[in-house]
Amino acid sequence: MECSCEIETYNDDYDPVQLFNRKTRKARKTHKCSACHREILRGEEYEFWSYLFEGKFWEDKICNDCMSASYIFFPGSGFCPQELWGEIKNFIDNSCGEIPEDCIVKLTPLARVKVCDLIQQFFVRDY
Repeated sequence: MECSCEIETYNDDYDPVQLFNRKTRKARKTHKCSACHREILRGEEYEFWSYLFEGKFWEDKICNDCMSASYIFFPGSGFCPQELWGEIKNFIDNSCGEIPEDCIVKLTPLARVKVCDLIQQFFVRDY
């Protein structure tokens, strides 16, 4: 069964990203993930992105757990690291907390916990 967790990301309010450079790196020192803000520890692999957006140069470092979530929820399309978990939360809210198990099992353990926490938050909110 195909995973149906893809989030559409198109917004013509912004200029497209230019000069995009994307590399997998191994941390030589501690960094902070641009998406979840957890520490990327020395020796850990992460994605390094550099790009020009809206006339400003940006660099992002993204941990493997956030990249895992991006592969499931944003396959083949770009995403803004700073908005990753907010977009996933909105997707969970809009799908009434129903995320196929096929999508969840493909996540790294930490990303799975984070997604399951967002699903649980959906069901325990007070209206």
